[in-house]
Amino acid sequence: MDGSLLFPLLKSVPVEKRPLLFHFLGSTYNNPSAYTDRQLRLVQTIFESLDKPDADIPDNKTLFINVFGNHPFDHKKLEKLRSLTLAQIKRFIAEEHRKHTEPEVLEQLRFAASMRISGQYDLFASEIKKIEKQIHKMPESVEKMYCIFMKEYEIGYLKSIENNKKNDSNVPEIVRALDHFFLSHRLHYELSFRQQQQFSVLVKDPKLFEQSAIDWYQQLYKNKPVLTDLYLQISHLFRTEAKGQDIAVLVFDFIQKHEQILSKHVLRECLTCLINYYTGLINQGKTEYYATLFNIQKTSVEKGFIYYMDKIHTADFQAIVTVGLRLKELDWTWEFINSNRNKILNKKQSAEMLHYIHALYYFQKKDYKNAGHYLSKTFEELQFKTASKILELKLLYEIRDPDLHKKLNAAKVYFHRDAALPAIKKLLQTNLQTMLNKFPYPARRAIKPG
Repeated sequence: MDGSLLFPLLKSVPVEKRPLLFHFLGSTYNNPSAYTDRQLRLVQTIFESLDKPDADIPDNKTLFINVFGNHPFDHKKLEKLRSLTLAQIKRFIAEEHRKHTEPEVLEQLRFAASMRISGQYDLFASEIKKIEKQIHKMPESVEKMYCIFMKEYEIGYLKSIENNKKNDSNVPEIVRALDHFFLSHRLHYELSFRQQQQFSVLVKDPKLFEQSAIDWYQQLYKNKPVLTDLYLQISHLFRTEAKGQDIAVLVFDFIQKHEQILSKHVLRECLTCLINYYTGLINQGKTEYYATLFNIQKTSVEKGFIYYMDKIHTADFQAIVTVGLRLKELDWTWEFINSNRNKILNKKQSAEMLHYIHALYYFQKKDYKNAGHYLSKTFEELQFKTASKILELKLLYEIRDPDLHKKLNAAKVYFHRDAALPAIKKLLQTNLQTMLNKFPYPARRAIKPG
């Protein structure tokens, strides 16, 4: 085991978790090693180094002296200690992750399984009844489907012991639960694939997501769990060319009808699918769907579905603001910006985005002075660099600035030369030159789109 991983691994442990780690290492139950005290000293030495401003990794001799005292330096001895400590820290981090991400029901199922294995069948049956009540209270999610399958799996184990000739080993229930879990999980990934397909060309395994792959399920199960039913509706939405918009409205109604029993993760995922669907329509020039898109975005914000651990993704933030400003929902959008500016996940990217967003907001308010102030910043991110150039040209057009033609020519060169720009640069360039031809003064020669 590589002891050199110890330093970065300990760096990943939050300060508030350090006491728990020390307790974990110091417990003879968790850590029966004869080197417990030295492991604790090793970890403490590394934490002290991490807390210093330079956060340098202590050299081997310094570590050895802090841990073993005045004993003669022994590199193999130190490496063995580091490897043993690393193994325990990995266990601690994995356990903490499991506690915070795994449904509590799975812990109860493990306990029930231990009762079954030890022959305590009455205790097992009692625990299963409690588990069934707990599962019933869980919000609709892939995790719930998995818990139902594991519960039926455990019951099947017990029935196979008790019922040798009664033809009752819970197999139909196990298979049904497995089907629901499998399909909900499969559709979860298919929806991700479908959304990517809207914005990029994906050619891998095109037959993998053909309708026939789930026909068997639709024919077999008329009464489907809410989660699977919802996933199937969204999957159908992305497959349907005609009347897809009507299906989307029905999907949104279905989500609102069942929002009390759907997990926040599922709600966020499904509303994101709808947002991406309508964004795709708008990108095709169907701008009449802006109002519908904004309604879904507002619902996601006001009910908290857009957030993950009280944070919002940069792309979601920008999309909501852009659509809100497009529809002249200035007051709501300004409130959204100020309420969420400190909740954006990518802080490095958010600084440039906020500058651009402020410029866009003031431009829509026709406060061209403030818009120009925010556009004066140098943008490094490609998307903001491109968007800010377009917005600057619009601003110069609105104020009838004589420098517009100079800026237009410079922008034309930029759009032609920058190889990193996506395929839409031709469209941007065409729109740019259309704007130039509309500009009434000073006298200039019309430029054909190139």
